[in-house]
Amino acid sequence: MTNFSQTIDINPLLKDFPVDIGRGDWWKRLTHDPFRGEDIETMSETRRDLLLDTFDDIYVPTALTAEIAYQIHRMLVGGWIRRNPHDPLARQSIYQLAHCANYGLLNVPCFSTATRGMLLKGITKQGKSRLIKRVLRQYPQVIRRGEDRESGWLELDQLVYLVIPMPTDASKGGFLMQAFIELDKVLGTNYAQELKIKDSSINVQLVQLLSKLAVHRCGLLVVEEAQESNELSKERFGRDFNTFFLRVLNTGIPTILVGNPKAFAELETNSQLMSRLTDPGQYELQPSIGPGAAEWCNDLVPGLWGKNILPEPDEPIADLNDFLWKATGGFVHYLGMLRRETLRAAIQDRARGVESKHINAALQTPIMLEGRKIATSYWSGVKDGEVRYVDIPGTPDPTVISARRRRGQRRA
Repeated sequence: MTNFSQTIDINPLLKDFPVDIGRGDWWKRLTHDPFRGEDIETMSETRRDLLLDTFDDIYVPTALTAEIAYQIHRMLVGGWIRRNPHDPLARQSIYQLAHCANYGLLNVPCFSTATRGMLLKGITKQGKSRLIKRVLRQYPQVIRRGEDRESGWLELDQLVYLVIPMPTDASKGGFLMQAFIELDKVLGTNYAQELKIKDSSINVQLVQLLSKLAVHRCGLLVVEEAQESNELSKERFGRDFNTFFLRVLNTGIPTILVGNPKAFAELETNSQLMSRLTDPGQYELQPSIGPGAAEWCNDLVPGLWGKNILPEPDEPIADLNDFLWKATGGFVHYLGMLRRETLRAAIQDRARGVESKHINAALQTPIMLEGRKIATSYWSGVKDGEVRYVDIPGTPDPTVISARRRRGQRRA
């Protein structure tokens, strides 16, 4: 009798795939530092300035982002374990879906009630998309497999993951067409053109998309950048997307929805969908709750503010963690931008190390001035004391700051 570990070893979908990436491995895998290995001492001023343009590429993981990465890996591998092509029922589901797609049948059977999904929320500049990109970079996007008669294919372009950005109109038809376009980009197929020729209805297109994803054994579907202005947040289209995402999960394909918290209001009213989208977890990336937060003191400040391309260390700053938190509102993006602009100001000044005047100059750059407004809007609920950003959940109630910090403390 084959045990569980052996079924993984003989599963053709997992052959030559990095299955054994453990929870503790993700911190190192997520970390990225384009400054590492550069000879700063011999680098010209111009090249140092150009190197600063890669500051956005620096990735400093935290305990939360490493855990999210591990859970995504579990979803991906677990989905292929449940869809082992040596299982006759798994093969049968592929044929049934293809039959429905070929004949325009809409009553697609449910093949899995155990497939996991995930909601990854966060307001602007919290690094949602960057985290997803760092995770997906650990895998090949397509694995070309040769003949495997036992699994039921002569050849297979196995789709490890597919990222679908929400279209600007956020309509159901636009979303489906965008999905086929992304499939064609990755696989070199012509599915989008074939769909136009057939001129199928929206519901038929949905079944055809499910069939294509299943045939290519899609390991992970990521729907990215669902903003508040998109139709995911509007009741008129919300229920249509509820049905769509449930159908994807029922087909056996793990699905991640990434976007602004306000974009998921309608989805969150569906208990069946939310039950599926919160296993293994519902996560929200937020600004650090205060200058004493562990990820701020131990990870983000050393990892971002600690980057230097000048010959000498910075001029000391009293209560550095507190100063930087107040300057950036705990936003990791603006912490990185403040360091980048500070170093740029020092380079332009031909200084050998960062001084307080360089930080003050950086705080007056357009990106940091707008960053301060966004941070203020998040913590107080209003922009400049008067106007709200529509994509930041907030209220002018003076208790909002303490409430958000209490929530963050409970999560920590």
